[in-house]
Amino acid sequence: MKEKASHLPRWRQGRASRWLRGAAAAALLLAFLLPQAAAAEPSYVVQSGDTLTQVAMTYGTTVEELALLNSLSDPDFIYIGQVLRLPDPRPAAPPAGVAEPPSEPPAEAATETGDSSCSELVHVVSAGETLGGIALRYGVSVAELAAFNGVINPSLIHVNQVLRVPGAACPQPLVLNEPFVSISWTPETPHQGDTVKLVVETRSALKGLTGTLGEARIRFISDGATHTAYVGIPALAQPGYRQAQLLIEGRPAQVLAIPVLPWEYDVERLQLTPETTRLLAPEIVQRENDLLARVSSGFTAQWYWDGTLSLPLSGDPRVTSAFGTRRAYNDGPVASYHGGADFPAEEGTPVMAGAAGVVVLAQPLDVRGNAVIVDHGGGVFTMYCHLSEILAATGDTVNPGDVVGLIGSTGLSTGPHLHWEMRVQGERVDPMRLVSGPYG
Repeated sequence: MKEKASHLPRWRQGRASRWLRGAAAAALLLAFLLPQAAAAEPSYVVQSGDTLTQVAMTYGTTVEELALLNSLSDPDFIYIGQVLRLPDPRPAAPPAGVAEPPSEPPAEAATETGDSSCSELVHVVSAGETLGGIALRYGVSVAELAAFNGVINPSLIHVNQVLRVPGAACPQPLVLNEPFVSISWTPETPHQGDTVKLVVETRSALKGLTGTLGEARIRFISDGATHTAYVGIPALAQPGYRQAQLLIEGRPAQVLAIPVLPWEYDVERLQLTPETTRLLAPEIVQRENDLLARVSSGFTAQWYWDGTLSLPLSGDPRVTSAFGTRRAYNDGPVASYHGGADFPAEEGTPVMAGAAGVVVLAQPLDVRGNAVIVDHGGGVFTMYCHLSEILAATGDTVNPGDVVGLIGSTGLSTGPHLHWEMRVQGERVDPMRLVSGPYG
C-alpha cells in the first residue's frame, strides 16, 4: 500500500503556485478516538497503536512542536504509557462574524492581472514571526490575513502554524539588506528530505554569519565574502514556506522564505523476531539516538567533500527501502519512517565511503549494529550500518571508494544489507538525492 502526498506546483523566480491539503476530517475523527488531555496541565498518555503524527493531528499541533515540547530527540519512537505534554489549547473555531476558512485552498486562484501561475500560497510560521510581518511580506493586511485563517487574536500565532495567504498573492521580490550582495539556494524548490545548499555573498569579508531555517540552526563556512552552508529539510516538514533568518553576530540581518514541497513516500511492514523486537525498547532506542545526535551535531569548519556522493556499493545496487518510507513492525501500526536507504547484498561485500572525510565513530551499536560515521565537513555526515566487520577506525581520513566495512546483518536487521544514512546539521536527509547531484 502506498501513501501519496499531493505535489505542489513549481515555484520559480519569485512566482508561486501553492496549495496544501488539510487534514481536518482525520483530526476530527481522531479526536473521538483518542483520550483527551487534562484541562489543568494539557497532556496525553500514549495508547497502543498511537503515532506522534496522530496525536499531533488530534490536538491541532505538529510533530515538530510535540517533539520540542517533550524533548524527544527522535519523534519516530514513542511508547505505551508515555505522558506527552501538549501545547496550550488553541481556539477550535473563529469568533462570531469571522468566516471559517475552507479546508483546502482552491486548485487555481488567478491574480487580479489574470496570471494563473500566481496562485494561493501557504506560509508556515517560524519562531519569532508576527502576523504583521507575514502580512507585510505578502502585501495583505493583518485583518485580512487573520480573518482568512480564523485567527481570533493576531498576537497569538504559533510556530509551524499553516497560514493561507488570501488574494492569490505572490511573494515580494527579495530585497537584500546590507551587507548582502546575493543569496541563492539549491534546489530552488526543495522537497521533504532534501539537502539545501545555501550560498550568501556579502560586500566584503564577514565573520559571525549564522542563521536558522525553521527551528534548525544554520552554520556557514566562510571564504572571504562567500559563505556556504548545507541544511537538511526534515522528512516530515510541513509543506509551505519556511522562514530562513540570517544573523550577524547574533543580530537579525535578513529574512528569506524558502518553499518546501511534499515528497511521495511508500509504506512497508517489517516482521521482526522476538530477539530483534527487544531492540525497539525505548531505553535502548533513546540511548543510541542520544549518541548519534551528539556525534552528528559536530561542525568542522572546512569542506572535505565536493558536494556530491558516490554509491557505497560497487555496480548498480538496488534500494529495497528508501529514505522516508513509513514503517510498521510486525502487526503494529505505521509508527515511524526510515531514516536512510537500504541496499541488500551478500554478507562480506565491501562497503565504501561515499565522499571524502574523517571517521568520527567506528563501533557496535544496539539498533544499527556495527557502524561507521564519516564527517564530510560543514555539519555533513554519512553513516554505514549493520556491518559484519568494521574496517575503519576513529580518526582515519577516507576518500570516495575507500572500504570502511563489510556487509552484515548486525543490530536490528532482517537480513544482510547496508543501511546508509545521512545527517546535515543534525537533520536526517535522503543520501540518494546527492548521488551525482547538483551541488558539485
